[in-house]
Amino acid sequence: MKQQNKWREKIVYFMKDRYGQNDVLNKHILFLSFVSLIIYPFTNYYIFLIISLLLLSYSYFRTLSKNKEARKKENEAYRKKLSPIRFQLLKFKNRDSYRYLKCPNCKQKIRVPKNKGTIRVTCPKCHHEKEMKT
Repeated sequence: MKQQNKWREKIVYFMKDRYGQNDVLNKHILFLSFVSLIIYPFTNYYIFLIISLLLLSYSYFRTLSKNKEARKKENEAYRKKLSPIRFQLLKFKNRDSYRYLKCPNCKQKIRVPKNKGTIRVTCPKCHHEKEMKT
């Protein structure tokens, strides 16, 4: 038990000033690495093995990096690129119960319930009111 605590303390000390977070970018990098590693035996193309190892190395680099601000910026930039895709998936998932409209004033996307007839919609961004058909 004492030996286990010693190792735990060493690991905690080693990771003290490091990024060490499993953020969205790291999760997706590890997933792509895993997929590439699974594809490799079926295709026998070494490029999949190399891609997998490079992605895994990059993930470890990000985890063990001491430059926390740079890693946070990378993750935020990745999340910004990913947000339109996530919005489209959400729209597709909710297509039966919601309709997505644009505010005519500021072009903000507004979600309104479907099949409610004509309703007065207030934009949360610019507070412009308009009657719209759902």
